[in-house]
Amino acid sequence: MLDSKPSHIDTGRWYDIKLTVAGKHVKCWLDGELIHDIDSAGGGGYNSLFATAATDAPSGDIIVKVVNTQAEPLEASLSLTGANLAGAGTATVLTSENAADENSLDAPAKVSPKTEPVTASGPTFARKFAGNSFTVLRLPTRK
Repeated sequence: MLDSKPSHIDTGRWYDIKLTVAGKHVKCWLDGELIHDIDSAGGGGYNSLFATAATDAPSGDIIVKVVNTQAEPLEASLSLTGANLAGAGTATVLTSENAADENSLDAPAKVSPKTEPVTASGPTFARKFAGNSFTVLRLPTRK
């Protein structure tokens, strides 16, 4: 969530809700209390890229999982400080033009993973992540 706050809404009760948007600045009030004050132009931003990384203990491979929730591709810099990458790895990408796409009996492979080679020349590298995508990078390391 962009700016989550612990709270609750009671059923059967009316609330006064106010929302203002000025460019990239959003403010939200609930019953006269300012709940959210978000300024993405000031370095905040709307989060649409999420990532996690782990090491596969038996092989030593680094596995990075990245989700891009926006429709447009995003380029990001990955920094795997301390990793001794071996170079050639794989990227398995699950994506579709529309986030609501799903497989069916008529189109069983409409949304299906595609695997491609990926090369990381050092512990910091850039990669473009497709819109509406889930990407798994598997990067071998030198032992």
